[in-house]
Amino acid sequence: IAIDYYRHADQKPHQAALKIYHHGSPVALSRRVPVLENIGFRVISERTFEVGDDPSGMVFIHDMELENSYGKPIDLTDGGALFEDAFLSVWRGDVDNDGYNGLAQTAGLWSGEVTILRA
Repeated sequence: IAIDYYRHADQKPHQAALKIYHHGSPVALSRRVPVLENIGFRVISERTFEVGDDPSGMVFIHDMELENSYGKPIDLTDGGALFEDAFLSVWRGDVDNDGYNGLAQTAGLWSGEVTILRA
């Protein structure tokens, strides 16, 4: 899995976009959305694209529009690395998928820092 957070030129500061690239099979909305909601995003829209013509090499691109659930600007000055860390840490099972992950949005904390607060 690979992800890319970014902002379209016409999006407001409290909005962002996210692309999730997944090899072999699509990622169900029921798996993606709860993770994003716990990070503090609201998913506004979603489109899925299939790339490739060989089933074993198919890549699925999930293109989503997001809003900050708290109505505050989404800080992408680090290229979305903070939110990528939060999402992928949950995806890999390194951290729990819970509301503490919203501290990435509200306090700018990395997943390791959030883990300390969970303890």
